[in-house]
Amino acid sequence: MDADFNYVWPVEDPVIYHNFDGKNVDLYKEIYGALSQNSDNPYSRISIANSTISIDPTRGCPLGCAYCVSGSCIRNINKENLKNNDFSKVFITKPEMIFDGVTLVHHLVRHPAFIKDKTVISLCTSTSEPFFGINSEITWSVLKYIADHGYKNPFWLVTKFGFTESEIGLWVSRFKYLSKKGNKIILSISWSNLPKDIEPFTNDRFKHIHSLKGIPNLHISHHFRPIING
Repeated sequence: MDADFNYVWPVEDPVIYHNFDGKNVDLYKEIYGALSQNSDNPYSRISIANSTISIDPTRGCPLGCAYCVSGSCIRNINKENLKNNDFSKVFITKPEMIFDGVTLVHHLVRHPAFIKDKTVISLCTSTSEPFFGINSEITWSVLKYIADHGYKNPFWLVTKFGFTESEIGLWVSRFKYLSKKGNKIILSISWSNLPKDIEPFTNDRFKHIHSLKGIPNLHISHHFRPIING
């Protein structure tokens, strides 16, 4: 087997840098739940996320939610701004590809935690928005590749961004394509009406829901997360 497909199971213990750079913050080396702590290994961008396995080809998200878990990982932050104590600019806001999505799929299906046709697959759960910017096409490349290669695994896609006016028609046709291939899709639209200092990005995430209604195998849910005390 190719050395790139080496993995450790159970998951390696996460590498944590305590008091990173003297800033009194503890940061993970890789995203929480990553299947590898080796940053050169694609398994570092495949993680256990809730009841799914998440593929995270990119880093960077423009939404700026205060509770975002991507800020707990060194690879997902702007270290220079952290060094300069500019905590308002710690997050990388423009999605950047780290590993090609299809490359991550190749590794995912070879991992012993993956069960063909059973394991729920998520996109960008730990790092970004699956339908924003370059992520939209990367997300589609992953979903289509899995479906076209005979895997019937269900997909769980969580979004705060939703769909743009120019892309909703395209995604309707894409979801119909996946449905015909036999893949179930859970589309969770996350909205908790939090104040802007917690969720700076606000838009009508439900604007195009009517366009998705009635697509077989597509299930839409209202994702009440996070639940923040007070």
